[in-house]
Amino acid sequence: MSLIKTAVPERAAPALHEIERGMALRKCRKCGCMKEALDAASRTFRNAEDPEIRELLPKIEGHQNSMAAIAYDCIGCKKCWGADAIIQLAISFEEVAPGECHGGKPLPPKREHVPSATSSQQGCSWPPHPGEYIVGNPTASVAICTLSSRELPPKLIAAVGSDLAIAGRCDIENIGVEKVVLNLLAN
Repeated sequence: MSLIKTAVPERAAPALHEIERGMALRKCRKCGCMKEALDAASRTFRNAEDPEIRELLPKIEGHQNSMAAIAYDCIGCKKCWGADAIIQLAISFEEVAPGECHGGKPLPPKREHVPSATSSQQGCSWPPHPGEYIVGNPTASVAICTLSSRELPPKLIAAVGSDLAIAGRCDIENIGVEKVVLNLLAN
């Protein structure tokens, strides 16, 4: 066993930290959110120009091999390690696809498909409940639930612009509908 620890490139460290914390949990090893995070990291690290980032690929592949059969797409955990890893990847690497899981957290501002400010950029705390959605204009009066479509929410936000407050999907009937109602009532 070597006592020398390989340094992780600063650009990849936040995402890798989130992935490793999540992979320590059994529920994350069978969650679609973590699978998406690992797939995004794999693509991103494989295509990176920096050889130090490409050298992280075996670590991601090891995590992918540790995954169990996916038991659920997303169960709406308050702390979603997979979603947070994707957010960190999106902040550091422009290659991360905008349609990937982000645990209902506002997408990083550099994402071009979200033309209006997110709730965190405007300093408000809406929507308060996590879920898989994209915030448009929190002062708008329209919310759209796309049922299970992952692709439609970012397209709606981009197309409708400032007239749409929030767009997202609802995969899980009881938890999903509850979050939709709670977030709408909070606004």
